Amino acid sequence: MKKLQPLRVPAGWTISYNNFHECDASDPDSSDYLIEDLYQAFNEQHDQLLDIGWYGSMEEGAFGLTLVQHDFRGPELAKYNSRNRQEIVLMAEEWMANPDSLQKNSTCPPRPESTEINPNHPPAYSCRWALIGKHQNTD
Repeated sequence: MKKLQPLRVPAGWTISYNNFHECDASDPDSSDYLIEDLYQAFNEQHDQLLDIGWYGSMEEGAFGLTLVQHDFRGPELAKYNSRNRQEIVLMAEEWMANPDSLQKNSTCPPRPESTEINPNHPPAYSCRWALIGKHQNTD
């Protein structure tokens, strides 16, 4: 059994569920751990829902990180996809630590540098990097 992925969760966030394990698509048992419903947390003060899931096959899929206002019927504030679990962890922690910046900021949060994650494993940017409704950069 793999360990749960450590996440720094600031005060104010309530974890709805956590199935997010230290598992990557390259792991032999990845299909047991990489599912659509990995992690979900809600911040009542900011009325924001953060969701992490795995979408697609093990060969071509990616982690998806989404921040929405209120619930899944509300507007998307930010979305990030990557095959690199550590990138998803960094972005989730950043978004939870700074919920106001994603409502009011007109620029994208800084993209993690590969040296912050692992210099021997370059980032897998097959992702959309955007604050929804603000502006978009595609890498």
